[in-house]
Amino acid sequence: MSVLHELTVPSDGVCYSPAISRGGDRAILAFQVVDIGSSGDLTIALEHKNSEDVAYGSVGASATSSTAEVVAFQNSNSQLFKEMIRAKYTNGSGADVVLEMLTPSWFDDQ
Repeated sequence: MSVLHELTVPSDGVCYSPAISRGGDRAILAFQVVDIGSSGDLTIALEHKNSEDVAYGSVGASATSSTAEVVAFQNSNSQLFKEMIRAKYTNGSGADVVLEMLTPSWFDDQ
């Protein structure tokens, strides 16, 4: 997987990834936490919406990381993505966190 984007989440802050278009029925989305510091506490939550929606809604998938690691999500048949997907990053630590969103792997149910 290649890097889709790299991002620094400010200490005690919230930021969002750029929105990406859905590329299939299901996906594996992975995030590489590169630098989280000794008191790291980063939550990654997925959000989605259709073009006619005003706001993003939760996909219901989130994970918390306190170490430099890969965090991955895969949606199920019962939770298909809407047209646009983004990640919400919430940094609960006192230091900036650097992470990379990797290019999603999309596939269709046959």
